[in-house]
Amino acid sequence: MNLLFDKKHLRKPDNEGEVKISLEILKSCGYNDGLCKLLNSDKDTGIIGTEEDIKRRQSIFGKNKIALPEITSFHELLASQFEDDNLISLIMAATFYLAFSLFSKSDTAYMESLTIYVGVFFASIVSALCDWIKERQFLKIKDEINNAEVIVYRGNNGTVNSISVRDLVVGDLIDV
Repeated sequence: MNLLFDKKHLRKPDNEGEVKISLEILKSCGYNDGLCKLLNSDKDTGIIGTEEDIKRRQSIFGKNKIALPEITSFHELLASQFEDDNLISLIMAATFYLAFSLFSKSDTAYMESLTIYVGVFFASIVSALCDWIKERQFLKIKDEINNAEVIVYRGNNGTVNSISVRDLVVGDLIDV
């Protein structure tokens, strides 16, 4: 252990002597022993781990929750489909065709432009629906990742427990 702190193994930091703020805070509270004392945790056995202790820690520090990103609404996805250059050119072409069909002698000349409008709208709805389903599945996968199990030391004897990441509290000792 002393080999790490010999002068020949020490080198000047790359950031010209600046020390990160978190290391300064850790230094000011007394490194591991001081931090454990501040968090009312034992460095060998962890927290007490009773329901009262966990509820107290959650009320003081808050629950451990990982915020999930907001998904784009279906209406926003549908509106974004109409920003595509190809779709805009199809709508413009259908509009010109509709304008020219008004001067046509045929009573059904406008049907072709309406068919283009319906096809564009149908394709946009299908594409927006696929994107919306994909975003919901991605959110579900992210939520499953947040259910990972970790090993913590809790109790008077440092009992090893496997708990969900969401059940972690401040002061838990985690086996990394």
